[in-house]
Amino acid sequence: RLPATIRSRCVAAAFRAPDAGTATVWLRERGVADPKALLELAGGAPLIALSLEKSSEREQRLQLANDIETLRRGADDPLRCATRWKGYGVERALSWFQSHIAATIQRQMIEQKIDPQLRDLFHYFDVLSEAKSLVQGPLDEVLLLEDLLIRWVRVFRSAGLN
Repeated sequence: RLPATIRSRCVAAAFRAPDAGTATVWLRERGVADPKALLELAGGAPLIALSLEKSSEREQRLQLANDIETLRRGADDPLRCATRWKGYGVERALSWFQSHIAATIQRQMIEQKIDPQLRDLFHYFDVLSEAKSLVQGPLDEVLLLEDLLIRWVRVFRSAGLN
């Protein structure tokens, strides 16, 4: 969001998140009760995990992660979840959903679980990216969420994974 004249004088520096063990210890030292769960919600970023500990966003993200899992198993209603997610803010909910899927993909790749589901997860990640670009337009946000969550359920139903 910086003007091009400022950006042209900047140098991008990439910082990696610390390993999970180091981040867990660091978070515990700061009084975080469940650092592993927060690190997972934060995509491994300890500063984000720390901010989640101190905000109401934590409960919303935990609920969203739970919704994703229950939908995957076919144990919840996509329409009910879409209505709940609208309350989080659609763009925010989609970003959280993308983070959740990215973490799942990363976990599967580390565990070397290369299976058809991984391909579907990559495809669904792209679907979410496209949906995020539609949020700013004249679109019914609940309908967008409903469509995305119904598609999420179908990914697992068609693969026989729920």
